[in-house]
Amino acid sequence: IYLLYLAYDFWRQKDNKSYKKKDHHFWRTVIIVELTDIVFAVDSILSAVALTQKIWIVISGGIMGLIMMRFAAASFIKILEKFPRFESTAYILIAIIGGKLII
Repeated sequence: IYLLYLAYDFWRQKDNKSYKKKDHHFWRTVIIVELTDIVFAVDSILSAVALTQKIWIVISGGIMGLIMMRFAAASFIKILEKFPRFESTAYILIAIIGGKLII
């Protein structure tokens, strides 16, 4: 439902002619990105714990997940800067994924 809301909110704001981009503060953005990284790392850690009892594998998997998220996010930002229309496509994909998850 949250993914569907994200897509809806993007298109609603895009259709609004008086829409102005929100002024985000740098540190607020940093905190949001870090919390998102932690959430994805916890997901990886839970999966690793289900597969092994070796703590070093669990810790290294969490660290590798955080590092890979950094590289993936940087790559996505570069792609969006080069091809700004991909943002709309990304929100369409988010809506499709959200619909599939609900089904």
